[in-house]
Amino acid sequence: MDILKKADLGLKCGRYEQTLELLFTYLEKQETIISSHLELLEKSFRFVLASTRKGWRTLSQQAKESTNLPLLHTVYKSRVTKEIIAKCQRLINLIDIKVLPFLYEKREKVRAFKLIGDAYRYIAEVSTEEEHSKASEESLLAYQKVMEFSNYCVNELVFLRSLLNFSVFYYEILDNKIKALEVAKQALNTINNAEYPVKEHGEVEQLAGIIKENMKLWVGSE
Repeated sequence: MDILKKADLGLKCGRYEQTLELLFTYLEKQETIISSHLELLEKSFRFVLASTRKGWRTLSQQAKESTNLPLLHTVYKSRVTKEIIAKCQRLINLIDIKVLPFLYEKREKVRAFKLIGDAYRYIAEVSTEEEHSKASEESLLAYQKVMEFSNYCVNELVFLRSLLNFSVFYYEILDNKIKALEVAKQALNTINNAEYPVKEHGEVEQLAGIIKENMKLWVGSE
């Protein structure tokens, strides 16, 4: 079965972890990566990391609420942390070596830099001190690259997701509420001014709802 069809089927069946590993294994052997591969990689990576990060946050919250947790809790959180960092670093290496040197269309670079920004953001999220600082800097640089190419993909969902993630980066990683709200407002303005295909209207509305909820939360925070 064609790798694209197999990966697409895996995503539709909710087999995100298996699909991500399939794509990693296949793409690491290729000379270059086409846009369809990159799009599937983004989707599977997003779903897998959403689940893993949710588990990490649960473990972190439990650690804050109790000082008498068993050693197993610490060991398991450490394992999840290493898993997140390993997956993110694997993605970053893949894009740096197999993707960016061969991308000539600016609109495709947006997806690549978004993925790098997301991956470093996730690393920063679970890291401390020097590792957190380094990952934060790399994430910021990648998201800023996305903004440089924004004129070439303003009507595409990948740019809208980039703005959402960039705003979250400012709020959660850099603790900069002003910049977070600024980027979130840019995202809403993009939605109001851009024209999306009818089949994407549902996801656009969903993303708009998330952005508005974030802004409401951030404005109300101390």
